[in-house]
Amino acid sequence: AQDVEALGGLGAAYSALDRDADAVEPLEKAVEAEPDDAALQSQLGATLLALGRVERALPALEKATELAPLDVEAWIAYGRALAERGRHADAVAALKRATDREPDRLDAQRALGRSASESGQHELAVMAFERVTQREAEDADAWLALGRARGGLGDQARAADALKKAIGLRPDDAALHAELGDLWMTAERPADAEASYRSAVGLADDDGALHARLGRAQKARGLADDARASFETATELAPQLRGAWVELARAKRAIGAD
Repeated sequence: AQDVEALGGLGAAYSALDRDADAVEPLEKAVEAEPDDAALQSQLGATLLALGRVERALPALEKATELAPLDVEAWIAYGRALAERGRHADAVAALKRATDREPDRLDAQRALGRSASESGQHELAVMAFERVTQREAEDADAWLALGRARGGLGDQARAADALKKAIGLRPDDAALHAELGDLWMTAERPADAEASYRSAVGLADDDGALHARLGRAQKARGLADDARASFETATELAPQLRGAWVELARAKRAIGAD
């Protein structure tokens, strides 16, 4: 028992020094000697996860949650490991165990929201990201994630509100303006989409894909000349965009241009 305690302490000391690679061997030896020690299993799993050794981390973290089903840290680490392997529905179940016990663990809520979105559980994702934005209202990424989750539910008006919050926090982020434009296009509001894409283009004028998106909004509004100009710019900046060339040809035919 003393050797196990010493090995666990050595592993913890290495981890505290950001030497996770060195921590693995003593932790594995400790777990081999005491496989029913939940803390050791959790520590080993978390260390392996930090090193990106997800397949090796999963059994240790699963065992930790079995041995200590009230251990929030073990459930969070297990959920993250599952998410790393694309097992998002399983990750949601694990992360819910953590957030049900500690709803103000925002790191767990973020992870839960991401996996819920990935597994199509948009209502749960909305709840998770709303919790985060209530606590950290200056987190633009959380507002963006909330907007996407609301969009997944088809709640486009409230999705737009969330994206506008994100833009307010990062007004110089062209991608955020473009994402709002995409939302407006989905909502069949091309005039609003055009305004958002113009803001995006104003911030990243050398991005051909943004000009192509602007052109599509202008085309939807019946602004053939403007659309042609946008598609021409898109093809000049990004000649690999096949869709922009197709749209340019259509725009030219629409106005009878060569």
